[in-house]
Amino acid sequence: MLADLWKAAMEALQPRTKTSLGPAFLVLLTLLASPSFAGVKPQNALPGVLAPMSDVWGASYREDINQALMLAVSGAQADAGQTSETFFFGLETLKVSVPSASNRLTFSDEEQAWLTRHPVIKLAVRDNFPPYEWLDQHHQYRGLVAEYVAILSRKLGVRFELIGVKSWLEELALAGRGEADMFADVNKTPESEALLKFTQPYLSTPIVIVDNGERNFAGSLRELANRKVLVHKGCLIQDYIARDYPAIQLMGMEDGKEALLKVSQDKDLVFVGDAGYVYYLMQLNGWYGLRFSGDTQQRRSHQMAVTKDNAVLAGIVEKVFADIPAQEREMMESRWLGRSIKQETDVNVMLRYGAAVLLVIGLLLLWNKYLRQEIRRRKHIEDKLRKDQDELLMAATVFAHSREGIIVTDKHANIIDMNPAFSTITGYTREEILNKNPRLLNSGIHDMVFYQAIWDNLKSQGHWSGEIWNRRKNGEIYAEWLTISAVKNKQGEVINYIGNFSDITLLKQHEQRLEHIAHYDALTGVPNRVLLADRMKSGCIHSRREHTLMAVGYLDLDGFKPINDSFGHSAGDQLLIEIAHRIKDTLREGDTVARLGGDEFVFLLLGLHKVEECEATLHRLLGEIARPVVLQAQAVYVSASIGISIYPIDDTDSDTLLRHADQAMYQAKQAGKNCFHIYDPELDRRLHWHREALDQIEKALEREEFELFFQPKIDMLKGQVVGAEALVRWRHPERGVVMPSEFLPLIEGKSLAVKMDFWVMEQALKQMAQWQAEGLQLLVSVNVTARSLQAPDFVQRLEALLNKYKQVKRASYELEILESEALDDLIYISKVVYACQQLGVQFALDDFGTGYSSLTYLKRLPTQTLKIDCSFVRDMLHDEEDLAIVRGIIGLADSFRLQVVAEGVESAEHGLALLNLNCRYGQGYGIAKPMPANQIAAWFNNWELPEAWKTPVNGSLFQHTR
Repeated sequence: MLADLWKAAMEALQPRTKTSLGPAFLVLLTLLASPSFAGVKPQNALPGVLAPMSDVWGASYREDINQALMLAVSGAQADAGQTSETFFFGLETLKVSVPSASNRLTFSDEEQAWLTRHPVIKLAVRDNFPPYEWLDQHHQYRGLVAEYVAILSRKLGVRFELIGVKSWLEELALAGRGEADMFADVNKTPESEALLKFTQPYLSTPIVIVDNGERNFAGSLRELANRKVLVHKGCLIQDYIARDYPAIQLMGMEDGKEALLKVSQDKDLVFVGDAGYVYYLMQLNGWYGLRFSGDTQQRRSHQMAVTKDNAVLAGIVEKVFADIPAQEREMMESRWLGRSIKQETDVNVMLRYGAAVLLVIGLLLLWNKYLRQEIRRRKHIEDKLRKDQDELLMAATVFAHSREGIIVTDKHANIIDMNPAFSTITGYTREEILNKNPRLLNSGIHDMVFYQAIWDNLKSQGHWSGEIWNRRKNGEIYAEWLTISAVKNKQGEVINYIGNFSDITLLKQHEQRLEHIAHYDALTGVPNRVLLADRMKSGCIHSRREHTLMAVGYLDLDGFKPINDSFGHSAGDQLLIEIAHRIKDTLREGDTVARLGGDEFVFLLLGLHKVEECEATLHRLLGEIARPVVLQAQAVYVSASIGISIYPIDDTDSDTLLRHADQAMYQAKQAGKNCFHIYDPELDRRLHWHREALDQIEKALEREEFELFFQPKIDMLKGQVVGAEALVRWRHPERGVVMPSEFLPLIEGKSLAVKMDFWVMEQALKQMAQWQAEGLQLLVSVNVTARSLQAPDFVQRLEALLNKYKQVKRASYELEILESEALDDLIYISKVVYACQQLGVQFALDDFGTGYSSLTYLKRLPTQTLKIDCSFVRDMLHDEEDLAIVRGIIGLADSFRLQVVAEGVESAEHGLALLNLNCRYGQGYGIAKPMPANQIAAWFNNWELPEAWKTPVNGSLFQHTR
C-alpha cells in the first residue's frame, strides 16, 4: 500500500516539488500507512497532516501536495468498485470515492403518482451557507446538503430547479408566497411550521462561541453578559439569546463572513453561530487567530421542508434518507465537516506507541542531564572570564549613560573628564570645561565660608554631600545635589576627585509649591488657617514684648450666598478673590489677612497702642468691601460683618481669641450687618445664656412640655374649612404658655431643630389619626426647617412615620418649607421634596416673599401651594407697595399653577380684598386664632362665614384692589 501511494504521488508531483519535498513527503505517506491511521479514511487524516506541512513548505506547494495525495488515494481505491464524488476541504477540491447508491426504495401509488406529476421540483437553497450549501461562481450547487439533494435527484429520477436565497427570512417569505415546492435546509420555527411540513433532521450541529483568543475563554452564554455578541440576523439563536440572556448586547449581521472578520480584529467582540459554518470560514480565510471559546448547549437541526400542498413529498424524502447507508452519511459529513468515522481506539496500538514515547522521553532526559552538566561547566568558565570585562563595561556604561552629571578632576581640582549628562545640565561642552576648575560654575549665592567647609570635610572624611546652587552657561541659576569623593592610591594619597550631581531645580520648585499650598489659600493666595496660627502666635509674642495691642478681626461677607447661587460658583470665586485683594490693600504692611474658607476671612492688626486706633482701619475696610464688584457685566454688592477681639486685653490663647472674634462677628450681623463689633464679656455671658436656653428646650422636649395648637384655613369664597396649620407651643412649668417666637429662633440651624421638627410631624399625624377616627377630615400643614430637609435620612424617617400612622390619608398631610430660610443646596432639596411627594405628601412654600431668593425657590422647588407672608397681607389695605407685592405673588402663583393661601387675614376687609385679587384661601386671626387640638372639632362644627364677609366690596375698595 505504501509503495503504491509513494509511486502515485511522486509521479504527480512537478519536478521542482520532487526534490524539495521528497523526504518530508515520505514521512507523510509513512504516517498514512502506519497503524495509527488504520481504519481512518485518507480524506479524514489529510487535514490534520497537511496543515502543519503547509506552514513549513509554504502555500505554493499545497496544491501540488493535494494533487499527488489524491491521485495516490484514488489509485489505491480503484479496485474497490466505487464511484468518485467531489468534495471541498478548506481551499482544496479533492476527489474521493463514495459507495454506489442502492435501488431498494419502494413508494406507494400516491407517492409514485406525485413523482410522475412533478418531474421538476422548485428547490429553495441558501446561496452562501458553507459547508452545508452554497452556489459557486458558476451557479453550481455545492456542499453537504447539495450531496443529499443529488442523492434525492438520482434515486427519485427528478430534476431540481434551484432558487437561491440569502437568508432563512427570505426562505420564509418565499414559502409565504408559494414560489417554491421544497426547502433544502430551513429553520423550524412557529412561523415556518405554519407554512411548511418538515422532514426528520438529517444533521444536528452545535452552536458555538467564537472569539479571537485575546481574552479569557467564555465557556457559556452566561459569561457573555454585557458583551457585544454578533449573530446571523434572524437566526434561531438570536431569539434564544434575546429571550434568555437579556444582558447580552446582540448585534444581528447579514453576512457571517463580515461578522467573523470583525471578531478577528476586536478582542471585545464574539460571534455565536453554527460550528461547521464557522470552521469552514476560518479555514477558507486563514483566520487562524480565531478559536472556539465555548459552547452554548444549543444545536441547529438541519432538515428539509415542503409546502403544505406538497406534503406527500416529505414522506418520499424521508424514505430516501432512510435508505442512505450510515457509512455513506458519515463519509459525506466527514468530507464537509472534517469528522473521523472511526471513533474506537486500538489498545495494542496505544501500548506500542506509549512504550515508544516513554523510551524517547527517557533518552531525552539522559541527554538533557548531560547537556546541563556541560552547560554548567562552560558557564562557570565563561563567567570567570567575563567578570572583569563586565565590571569595566558597567563602569563605562554608567559613566556614559547616567542621568547624573559626573566629573573627574586631578588632585589639584582641574577637570580631566566628564560625562554627557554634565553637558546637558550645565550647558558646557567637553572642550569648554576640560582643564578648568569647577569654580567656573559658581553662582555667587554661597560665600567662601561655605566652600571652605566643603574642602575641610573632604580632607577629614574623604567625601561631602549636600545641596548647592550653581550657574549654567546661559546664566540660569539651578539647584543640584552634589556628592564629592576623594580617590586615593594605595599609599593613601589623593590622586583624583569624583563629583556626581543631579539637577534638583524642579524638586525645589515643587517643594516651594507644596509649601505654598500648605500655608496659603488656593483660591485667593492669602494665608490659610495653618499660617494664620503661626502669625497669631508670633503676634502675641510681639505684643507682649513691645507692650502693644493686637486686634484679631473675624470677617464674614453679607449677601455672598445669593450672588453665588445666582451667578454660579465661578463668579463667586471671582468675588472672593477681589474681596481678598481689597482687604490686603486696606491693611498696613506687616498686618495679616487669611481666609478660613467660604466667605470668612481673618485679619491681624499689629502694633496698636489703644483700641480706637483700629476703628479707622475697620471703617475703611467696610467701605472698600461695600464698593460694587462687576461680575458678568453686572455690578453686585456685598457688605461685611466684622468681629474684633483685642490681645492682651482679652488675655487668652489664639483659638479662644479667634472664637471670641467669631462671636463678636455674629453680634455685628444681628446689629444689621455692614458693621463691626468688639468682643466684650457681656456678649459672652449672653452666649452662655443661649447655650443654657438650648439645654432647657431639649429637656422640655424630652419631658413632653410642648403641645400643638392648630389654626384653621378656609375657602373664603365658599365659606368652607379646608385645613389647619400645626403650631407648636411650650407649656413652661413656671412661665406658662411660651410662644414659638421666643424659643424657635434659638434652635434655628441646629440639630435640636431637626429633633423638634420630627416631634411636631409625628404629633400632627397622631392628631390626624384621632380626628379621622372621629369623622373629622382636615388637611394639616406642618412647618419643616431647612436643616431637617437637608438631613440625609429625612425621606426614610418621614416614610417610617407615615407607615406608623397608615390610617392617615397622605394627601391630607402637607409640609411647609420656610422660604425665609436659606436652603444651601436647592438641587438636593428639590430631590428630597420630589421623593416625599412620591410618598403622597404635599408641599407648600411658606412666608413667600420674605426670604433669600423667592423666584429661585419658586422655580426649583416642586411645591403645590404658595403662602403669602402675613406682613404683606396685614398692611395691604393701606400700603400700596404691600398691595403690589400681594398682587404680584398671586400672579406668580397663577402663572406656576399653584394654590395660593394668604396668611394674616385679620378682618373681613382683608378677605374681600383678597377674593377680589383671585385669592380664595386664607388664614389669620380674622378667621380663627390658633387653638388646642381638643377645640378644633367643636369650632369646625359651629363655624360659619360671618355676614361681613358676604358684603359686596364697595366701589373704593374695588378700585383700590383691582
